[in-house]
Amino acid sequence: MGFLRKIRRLFNNNSVVDVSTLREQLSGRSRRSVFRDLSGIKHLASFTHSGKYLTLPSIAQFDPHGLWFVGNVGFSRYGTLKETIIRAIQEADAGHTYGELEKMFRVRSVHHTVLNLVKSKQISREVIGDRNVYVYLSSDRKQARRQLQNRLSFYKSEGVGKT
Repeated sequence: MGFLRKIRRLFNNNSVVDVSTLREQLSGRSRRSVFRDLSGIKHLASFTHSGKYLTLPSIAQFDPHGLWFVGNVGFSRYGTLKETIIRAIQEADAGHTYGELEKMFRVRSVHHTVLNLVKSKQISREVIGDRNVYVYLSSDRKQARRQLQNRLSFYKSEGVGKT
């Protein structure tokens, strides 16, 4: 049986497979060979666990943010955590705070990723008044202004702190 057929059969029996199991099922092939074999199949690597887990796009059941979790393993319609954070911020009506991003992505820390995205100007950030809360916003100035205004309006309507 060919490697591609074995890989497909493995995914038919398991919605998520870790790379070591895949290697084991493919007669101990090297990691490099397994990924070369996978190049013949459209697949997704987890944005959690350093891409250790794999699934097929046809299996994933994405939520409105383009995320799908199986236990604590997360997959994104957009690929990497970095691309998914950019997309989530671009599409948000009022940007996102650090806490909101951690909760959404279920990862321990998005700090380095968002900091690098700000430094590379792929997203922007603003501090909300004397709350000392950063809100991560679109890199597009017009959109970022709208997002910030929406965030400030939300805080005012909820009576949350001073802004």
